[in-house]
Amino acid sequence: MNPIQWPGFSKADRGYLTQHQHEQIIKATQGQLGILSGFAGSGKTTALAWMLNKLPEDASIAVAAPTGKAGVRAEQVMQEKGIECQATTIHRLLRPTKIGHGDGNWGFHFSAARKLPFNVIIIDEAGMIGSGLMSSLLAAVKQGSIVLLVGDPAQLSPIQHGCPFLDMMEAGIPHGQLTEIHRNSGRIAQACGRIRNGEQWESSPKVDLELESPENFLHIECTGFSKIQRNIVGILSKLKDKGYDLRNDVQVICPLRKKGMLSVNDLNKILSPRINPNGRVVDKAAFRVGDKVICIKNGSRIEEELTAKLERLEANRLTGIHLTESDLEFIKFSQRHDLDLADEIHLPDDAKPEAYVANGEIGFIEDITRRHIFVKFTGNKNAIRFNRSDWKNHLQLASAISCHKAQGSQAKVIISVIDGSYGADMVCNRAYHYTALTRAEVLLITIGPKAVINKQCRVVDVQNRKTMLTKGIIEWRRKKLQGSESLNDLL
Repeated sequence: MNPIQWPGFSKADRGYLTQHQHEQIIKATQGQLGILSGFAGSGKTTALAWMLNKLPEDASIAVAAPTGKAGVRAEQVMQEKGIECQATTIHRLLRPTKIGHGDGNWGFHFSAARKLPFNVIIIDEAGMIGSGLMSSLLAAVKQGSIVLLVGDPAQLSPIQHGCPFLDMMEAGIPHGQLTEIHRNSGRIAQACGRIRNGEQWESSPKVDLELESPENFLHIECTGFSKIQRNIVGILSKLKDKGYDLRNDVQVICPLRKKGMLSVNDLNKILSPRINPNGRVVDKAAFRVGDKVICIKNGSRIEEELTAKLERLEANRLTGIHLTESDLEFIKFSQRHDLDLADEIHLPDDAKPEAYVANGEIGFIEDITRRHIFVKFTGNKNAIRFNRSDWKNHLQLASAISCHKAQGSQAKVIISVIDGSYGADMVCNRAYHYTALTRAEVLLITIGPKAVINKQCRVVDVQNRKTMLTKGIIEWRRKKLQGSESLNDLL
């Protein structure tokens, strides 16, 4: 495929973009690798959709994000703007593959030796990517392709080593920065902008989501861990009465995973039974059918077609009832009981396709058997099978999750728990609260002492990581500007 370049973006054809957005797009597209950054409410995805609409028809486009929910959100926004694309996670884009034996022996199908078949690669939420994954991604980009990294520089640093998104910006990679906040972003964007700048912020005096600039930020002032817990439960009850789906629409975010009454573990024990009150318990399993869970370990799992029909087929097999040809064909794509059925009808090896599930992916438990737990994750067509013997190492309840786990995803309603404990003070800073609060799409609720938020926001831990990447990029650009090195030479 021939090399591709960004088209010229004419001022006369900027359409629904503001002049500021148009100017920053031009800055971001001055080279093979570019960056489009922007704060919450600045219209990054809207600008991106406009850019993709201007590409030539023969462009081969890949849109990816670090998490499944972020990929789905990017895909939805693109489709709303008339751009038909299938977004995925970066891991699925690169296709993880086994290299040898052992749990840690993983590599990528697409790499420096086998390039991605796309000439336009867009990465959303790029600020979440650590140096290792960024290196793998750029190594897989073929010559003549264009890459655009899109992200928010004010969010938390990546969990992985390094912060290549910020390093590339500092090193002078072509960069456009969206700074104008749009009115329809409402009180959430206004308050988050003030928090980001270290200024005093105010929540909505009264929630009104129907306004042109919606009042969509409710703060509930209260102190004491027990009282905060009770307020969270009460808010969930009110949201349910207003028609919100507590499993899909609402996400509770808190600073600590293990320690304290406001930790992820303690809150999940309280919230999950209320969010999923009718979940079926199977054979003393740690989870119930319908529970919201999060994957906490990267790995490849068996992808299953999980339907009630399988229950009937298994029952028929055990009682000797004849299985029809259509039943056998269905079973071929629905292996569920340790290949019991497959062994009898001699199904081929590819009857049990594997799917990669990344750390941080959120899903819902669709079924539990004596030996397996089946989870439907965002972005996977079918349910994923986990052995019950190792569920502690791979799955956790996710009615409440940490801010790092929430990064890259959004929910209609975010409940951000304010924890003033010593452990939380060690975790929470300005970037933490900015990231947690900007996860809300429709309504943001903070519960706890406002004074604690203000105290923690005075701590600025702005990507204080010691890396040599910025210096390396500057040196690379100086020496290799006229060369033909691939993008992975940047890292």
